[in-house]
Amino acid sequence: MTEGRGGDGFSVTIEILETAGKLRERVRGRWHRRIPASNNPSRESRNVRRPEEAASKNLAQVLAALGHAARVVILNKLLEGPGTYRSLRRTTNLLAGPLYHHINQLRLAGLLRPKERDLYQLTRGGRNLIVAAMALGPLSRDRRQRPVAR
Repeated sequence: MTEGRGGDGFSVTIEILETAGKLRERVRGRWHRRIPASNNPSRESRNVRRPEEAASKNLAQVLAALGHAARVVILNKLLEGPGTYRSLRRTTNLLAGPLYHHINQLRLAGLLRPKERDLYQLTRGGRNLIVAAMALGPLSRDRRQRPVAR
């Protein structure tokens, strides 16, 4: 994958299209990372701004929240719409304590809204993340070697 201006790197664009009746809404996320051509990075590449610490911490928290199969099951269930504690318990087959722990971790990561009228529901960011993660799942099984510039 190369950047349009030259150089090696990675570019990712994810677009989510949501439809509800006649309404259509798009959300797009983009990320690019340039990789230096040699093992001895140039002065220019050493001076590239690194991601802010807060953004890195948030990403780590979100990835940790996705790091347990029960949490992914909860997020998938809530893609169907708001769910009650009882419905989540039936879906996950978890006892009350572990289920509360997983719900709390998802809430702390910003993927679930605070419980309202005994209903749990995804935040927009949570919905976008689980949809993108499910779409990216097949990419994680790609075992080909990276291309080498000649």
